[in-house]
Amino acid sequence: MNKFWGLLFFVVCFIHLPLEASIDNEYGIGGSGIFVGEAKFKNDGITDQHLTFRQAGALMYYIHDLDSNSSITANLGYYSSKISWKQNPEFKKTTYDDIYIAIGGFSDKLDDWVWHGNVYTVVDADELSLSHYAVTGALVWGEYSYSDTIDIYIGVDANSGMKKEDVRPIIGFKYNPQNNWKLNLVYPKDISAVYAFNDRWNLALEGRFFKNRYRTNEKAARSKGIFEYRATGAEFSLNYSSTNSHVNATLLAGTNFGGDLKVRDSAGKNPTFYRLKSATYFGGEIKTTF
Repeated sequence: MNKFWGLLFFVVCFIHLPLEASIDNEYGIGGSGIFVGEAKFKNDGITDQHLTFRQAGALMYYIHDLDSNSSITANLGYYSSKISWKQNPEFKKTTYDDIYIAIGGFSDKLDDWVWHGNVYTVVDADELSLSHYAVTGALVWGEYSYSDTIDIYIGVDANSGMKKEDVRPIIGFKYNPQNNWKLNLVYPKDISAVYAFNDRWNLALEGRFFKNRYRTNEKAARSKGIFEYRATGAEFSLNYSSTNSHVNATLLAGTNFGGDLKVRDSAGKNPTFYRLKSATYFGGEIKTTF
């Protein structure tokens, strides 16, 4: 427990790699936390029970400019997740720690395009087994400057691990009418409407996708079984960026629209779905660069 709370005060977060290019070599550290409140179950026969989820993480990253048009990136992170269900019939372990490693880069050598890509792996910090306790993937997307106010995004995020392959498109656009408003509709990376009070502060209405995959230990009812926590939510976030953008901070609060806990056996078969009702959540993140 102390380790989980301690991570909240460290430094962020893979969850969103930067979508804009850097012009200088850059180091960064950050920390993030998300806390989902009690969600009751929809399943018949599961009454007066609830599930909570929370995650805290720390990350270091480095961006190195190869030239004025291209850069490479490196990320190293540590995340601790806790899923709590007192009467859980599937597994008793509640805390799962992961190490995140990614190598990538971006380039704007093509006219009107910025291309990004990385390869990454997320591995259980207690097991350190790439074959059984890891998710490995690749992410590639391009940003096309269609006009002074519209940028178009297209790409793919594909990963494999724990008996599952997952491929999702990255598609959408960003619209900035050059006033205080900005609309971002890039699935699944950035779905938001942002109002800027000034150069430092803005308020956003955003969508969030929870999708976390883990493998249990041999003591679980399904020995070394696999489970996923999944939900979709909407939130308000208050965001701060210092004048030189060396410090960025976010506070957020929202609600999800229900979800599920999907549990499979060690071979990735025989799924059971524990359906969840909606729940509120809150969190925040802070990042500093130098």
